[in-house]
Amino acid sequence: MSGGSKPLDVGNGAACASFGVDGSWLSIGGLHSAHGFVELNGLPVFDEAWRGDPVATRRYRGWMTEDRFAFLRLELPGRPSPAAPNPLRPRWLLSSPTLIGEVEAWADERGCVQRHRLSIPPGTDGPTDLTLRFHGRLDRPALAEITEVNPPASTRARTQLAANGDELRVVATALPASVLLTVRCDPPVPLNWRLTDDGAELAMVWPNASQLTVEVVGQLDGAPTPAGLPSATLDAPIVIDPRALFVPDELRANLEGIIARALAYVRGCTALSLTAGERAILTDHRVLPLSWTRDAYYQALLLLSTGLEADTALVESHLRWLWLRNERPDGRWLRSHHANGKRKDLTFQIDQQLYPLLELADWWRATGSLPPAIDWTPLVDVAWDAALRAVGSHGRSCSPPRSCSGTRPLASWSSWRRACSGSTPTRWPRWRIGRGGRWRLTWPTPVGGPMRRTPAASDSAITTRTTCRPPSLRCGDTAPATIRPGRSPCGMGCRHRTQATSLGRMEG
Repeated sequence: MSGGSKPLDVGNGAACASFGVDGSWLSIGGLHSAHGFVELNGLPVFDEAWRGDPVATRRYRGWMTEDRFAFLRLELPGRPSPAAPNPLRPRWLLSSPTLIGEVEAWADERGCVQRHRLSIPPGTDGPTDLTLRFHGRLDRPALAEITEVNPPASTRARTQLAANGDELRVVATALPASVLLTVRCDPPVPLNWRLTDDGAELAMVWPNASQLTVEVVGQLDGAPTPAGLPSATLDAPIVIDPRALFVPDELRANLEGIIARALAYVRGCTALSLTAGERAILTDHRVLPLSWTRDAYYQALLLLSTGLEADTALVESHLRWLWLRNERPDGRWLRSHHANGKRKDLTFQIDQQLYPLLELADWWRATGSLPPAIDWTPLVDVAWDAALRAVGSHGRSCSPPRSCSGTRPLASWSSWRRACSGSTPTRWPRWRIGRGGRWRLTWPTPVGGPMRRTPAASDSAITTRTTCRPPSLRCGDTAPATIRPGRSPCGMGCRHRTQATSLGRMEG
């Protein structure tokens, strides 16, 4: 995002919330069966005239970080400021002549929670009352992209409020969706939400005491109970393998903090439960709460790297969502999908098609098996055939301007073959220069094992022919003789065309 300071986020794997620099509520959202994701926030409605305008889109994204667009704020004599960061429990401190306190936020089985512990300094009168103000709307996010492909239609949702004592219910019937905000005080004080012209307010009379605790719980109605969350593993120490990455001692604490924050964010805010045993992994929970298989893969890889059983289970549930829930009538994953599995952007990118294969292979490497109760053979067969058809029809293996590699499809196929066979190739494919300066890649004979390849009728060899035209090098001048899968044949990110023959069908 562009704009203000980075918001602080909490989530329980079903609902997630963001808080501003001053501790105000910027958003609370979660998965939705019809729209993929819904969110309560204080942002203005995204003007459709802005769609496709990079400047306007970035400006709107910047507003997501600004405290002035909070939907809920406890008005205090002073401004809280962030304390030492904690990836699981963001904290703010308040210090003013008439009131001091500490603010914490976290997520648990109830939803997203924020607690104010306030006290009157000795020798001062302190405030006589406090006010909690609400001004927001509930809708599907705008999903505004810098490069628009298939913008979503307006939901025409209108927000309605219903007050009942210490509860405020925010409803959008057109979605349908609702959020329940509940307030508790200790010591108890009378609490009665009152609707206003632009929202609602809750006035709290300061009790006959020097301290007051105010707790607000935000719950997205219909969000699944966050069963099976890795709560027992959230405080597990972060261990950096010195063999994998050398980190100077003076930087280790900072890096471990970054890893801990990333893990907490993925576990709570992007790896969200849709139904029992299925979990979407979103790119992020605010700017674009959509799923790109590329972004999801690297988050899944982070979870697998911990070695914790609960994190491995999260990836397993994502694989079920990815392979079984996603809408793929022609076998292809497209540019992005909604959290409910429906397709969002209908363009095709070859890497988006292949990351699910890599994630499945990596899960196998981490566990020694494949997710149970699923017949993976036909699923992988359909996905691979769809990738080959798309490569043949598009004439290239990825969309410009990204660098592309003619070996990337075969790299994924190699990962899957090794996963299924339990062994590794004895040799790697070799690139050779053929007639006319064309590169030719010949794949070795598949390794035997539980999975075997039945050649298609026209499949005389598993080959990929790639024509490279580097900008400053004629193909054949200085070319590598052998290339491991996943690398560009010329290593220069040149434009090239790729055509792959059929790889046949997989049988168990």
